[in-house]
Amino acid sequence: MILDPNLDIETPHHSDCGTSGVCKSPLMEQLQIFGSKSIYIGDGFSDFCPSKKADMVFAKNILYKRPRLTEGMVITIEPMINEGTWFCRMNSNGWTARTVDGKLSAQYEHTAAITKDGPLVLTQQ
Repeated sequence: MILDPNLDIETPHHSDCGTSGVCKSPLMEQLQIFGSKSIYIGDGFSDFCPSKKADMVFAKNILYKRPRLTEGMVITIEPMINEGTWFCRMNSNGWTARTVDGKLSAQYEHTAAITKDGPLVLTQQ
């Protein structure tokens, strides 16, 4: 145990969220600059912020338990079926995504509102 009040803890990470001095958000932001698709695996309180910046999140433990759909939320559900890999890259227009292997894919989208009676699909069939 170190009791010296003059010691200061420094980390290589800038923390702009939560109480963690090792927040990973800046790293996730750097990945976005290069156009990389990021998969984030997290399991704790310090993972809430960076998980918001990831393209896909595999949540474990407390991170998995945190997100809950609540009344008033509006969400988009966008399933994608791919003939090959699900890894994608963005076209230069910043909107169109293609799988890295160029095989056929199909994507569909629904928007739903979370009401007190359950989800209400807002898009037409």
